[in-house]
Amino acid sequence: MREEKTPETCSRCGACCAPDAEFCRNCGGKLRTAMDSVSVTTVAKGAMPPIPAVPLPSVPPPAGMGAAPSPCSPSGDHMKASARNPRKLPLTIIAMVAVVLLVITGFVVTYNLHLWGSHAVPYFSADDESPSADDVLARLQGDRFNAKKRQEFSKEKRGAYLRLDGVQEGERIERTQEITVVESLGPGVPEGTIGEDEGTATEILSDMGVPVTKYTMVSDDPGKVVATFPQDGHALEERDGTAKTSATKTDTGEADGTDTGTNVGEAAPDSPDGIKFAVGVKGDGVPVEVYGVAQAEAERLLRSRGFEVGVKLVPADRDMIGKVVRTEPQIGKESAASRATMYIGANAKDLRASMMITADGVEESELYHGKTPSDLSTLIGQWCTDAGDCVELAPTDSTNEGTQPVRYLQMKRDGEHVGAERLDNLPGVHYMPDYDVDKPEGAFRYQLGTGSTGVLDIYDTNQLALCGTQPRNGVGWYCDHGTPKSWEESDDDGRQHKDSGLVYRMSDYLIVVPVDADIASVSRSGYFVQSDEKTGQADADRPYLLIRDPRLYDADDREVSALSMDGGMAVVNPFIPTESGSPKMKFAPAPSAESAYYLVQPSPFDWTAMGEGEAVCDEQGCDVATKAPVKQKAADMTIAQIRSAVKRGDFTPIAGRYCQKKTGDCLTLDDDGTVTGPRSGYVKHDAMSTTLTIQSSVRATWFPEGTVKDHALELKAPESDTYCMNDRAGENQGEACLSGDYAYGSDIRQPLTLTYYAKGLDLSQHDEYDQYAFYGVTPPDPDTPFLHRPEALRPPPPADENVYYLVD
Repeated sequence: MREEKTPETCSRCGACCAPDAEFCRNCGGKLRTAMDSVSVTTVAKGAMPPIPAVPLPSVPPPAGMGAAPSPCSPSGDHMKASARNPRKLPLTIIAMVAVVLLVITGFVVTYNLHLWGSHAVPYFSADDESPSADDVLARLQGDRFNAKKRQEFSKEKRGAYLRLDGVQEGERIERTQEITVVESLGPGVPEGTIGEDEGTATEILSDMGVPVTKYTMVSDDPGKVVATFPQDGHALEERDGTAKTSATKTDTGEADGTDTGTNVGEAAPDSPDGIKFAVGVKGDGVPVEVYGVAQAEAERLLRSRGFEVGVKLVPADRDMIGKVVRTEPQIGKESAASRATMYIGANAKDLRASMMITADGVEESELYHGKTPSDLSTLIGQWCTDAGDCVELAPTDSTNEGTQPVRYLQMKRDGEHVGAERLDNLPGVHYMPDYDVDKPEGAFRYQLGTGSTGVLDIYDTNQLALCGTQPRNGVGWYCDHGTPKSWEESDDDGRQHKDSGLVYRMSDYLIVVPVDADIASVSRSGYFVQSDEKTGQADADRPYLLIRDPRLYDADDREVSALSMDGGMAVVNPFIPTESGSPKMKFAPAPSAESAYYLVQPSPFDWTAMGEGEAVCDEQGCDVATKAPVKQKAADMTIAQIRSAVKRGDFTPIAGRYCQKKTGDCLTLDDDGTVTGPRSGYVKHDAMSTTLTIQSSVRATWFPEGTVKDHALELKAPESDTYCMNDRAGENQGEACLSGDYAYGSDIRQPLTLTYYAKGLDLSQHDEYDQYAFYGVTPPDPDTPFLHRPEALRPPPPADENVYYLVD
């Protein structure tokens, strides 16, 4: 019979536990069963007697654990109860699992809410309305992304969002990772375009959404892009006559604040001219490399090309001081001129010195020798505010074109003369020899230009008192309350009448502030009307004008009486310098960013003088597949465009087969300039083909200068094709034919020359010498392009009987 073990009662909580259990199933405490069940039968001698067991008090179960368990029953009912109630996990474990689940859920939720960890970059391209770059930047920065902005040129409107650099929309990144928002500056010429080859430049500019035209310019670096419009790194502006600062590409993270002449969000400027670029070619003229070069280096370069060199100083931006701003003849244009004038940017001191005129033929005296800063030719040009208000300073109509110096200017707006008849800096009616900057006298002494500040003033110096609109000068009349009356109109002796109603009226007054002029000293002297309005300072790195604005004065200040209290003439005109001092009426406006009319720096390249150029892209861009210009045929091009293409070796516009009506002989002209004749010796003494190149000009023809030459191209084979033979020296070719015995050979064949005549040129309209009637030939058909072989200018002229018409 099996011995039944006695259940154990936990001494901590009183729970009934299995007989063999070491730990309480209820509270986990250590049970005493294992030790107490061991019988100690012997006690060592001298050992302490057994200590009787001390009953422990019952420990109530922890809060939340339920009622205290029942004590063990010897009948074993607790075992049956255990069988009926399976063991449950401790509630603490359940609680811990719940906490873990809550923590995991919190991590997932907060992660998806971007409260920690990586974050998803928003989508912008899928928006219904294209956002601006500023909107995208604000959104990213509002979401605490590390975002900045960069600008580049594109066909999109200025301010438009183009893309993100560094990440993709929707990508998860850490907030510390840098994101660059790319903003459109509208169409323009990306920085670094100059120096590229033609193909690369075409690819760079092909997607700007505006026409792109190519030109050629004289250069020491042929085959490379040497000039662009707008300038390298600048935006394309509207050609509306206004001057606006061009934007430059920036790699900084912040918006650079550069004014590109259009408002953010405006459509890209609609410029019919589009973008232009020039490829360098070898030739005679001032090379493009002269532009922006220091004076000494530019002079050396021009002299090495055989030019006599002259210099003229002009106002210029600070970065062009001491450098070539432009030249005559024009930079980059082919020219046979032997003399070149360099226009060098100058600061206030050097500019004033260059404007000095000394009266020739005037005997110097103790007081006067006539030296004044009165050559105003350096001020000719367009001057504009940053807001786009422009005036032009131009020589007066009385100034002979090309005459130096220019002493009188006038203002124009939109090409029309406005304001005073003339502006100068020689007060009153005195002659120039009466003035000298070293010993200034009279009103001249109080002009700004005679001081040391470098500031100049030009104005209507002949401001007499006005009777109505008539200046009070001469005799035989008087002013009757503002109305001119002759002495004869008076009932009595009109000479006895005193003038009444004479006034001084405010007229044009301009102040010129070149770079480095001390305008601050002029301001401190009290010269200007001070305004309480907060305005920015004028840009001291650009030369500018200040133009007196009558609208800033009260009506009583714009017109004042010219008569003294006793009816006599007043001595002082308050609007101009006089013998008594500077103008009594202070000048308004004072210098500021808003009032300054900045000199518009002329382009060093006169693109209009370069011909029509070659259109390589239209508004839709270039050939999308190749990023190369689509080749055109002559029917779609002007003669200038054809000449430009042929000049760079592209004969595609005029390539084809040309045949004579009379003989049936044909010439084939390939895209590369190779011409092939019908038989050996026809185009070259020993071959059926040779290669043509364009000549700089068409040789003398049978027609007057002008239209015919302007609509023709002269093509010639190389000099090496020259062939000669005589009885003494035998045969030879090339340059040897032109020297020694060969020069007098009996048979010299010159290289092939062909003249291309464009469609639409009716030679019969230019036959001033009646050659067609004289030789009995018919003028060529003007509706078909043709080639003519001049045959050393032997007659007859190009005729239907001897030209090669384009067949296919």
